[in-house]
Amino acid sequence: MTDATVTQALTFFFDPGHGWLIVTRDLFAAVGLTERDISTYSYQQGDLLGLEEDCDTMTFFKAYEAKYGAQPPILEKAGTCRHWARFGSKTYEEVMASYGG
Repeated sequence: MTDATVTQALTFFFDPGHGWLIVTRDLFAAVGLTERDISTYSYQQGDLLGLEEDCDTMTFFKAYEAKYGAQPPILEKAGTCRHWARFGSKTYEEVMASYGG
């Protein structure tokens, strides 16, 4: 992965009810994450993943910062990925347990 890819802004889609960080599968894997790390509230389409804002985006940010030492720049944009296929395999209970709930 090149430095240009690391510093490229990531898109954050939002609609009136929720938001998703859009990342490529390559970047997702580069920070050491797998589908098992993500809840079933995220989405996928082709090479893109839409990570839900409450838990999955935070999981990505933690992994990204651990690898690159900083958070990526974010570009906010009205949009949705609700029509994409589901991605992730963590249940609600697993997500809550990972946050001590």
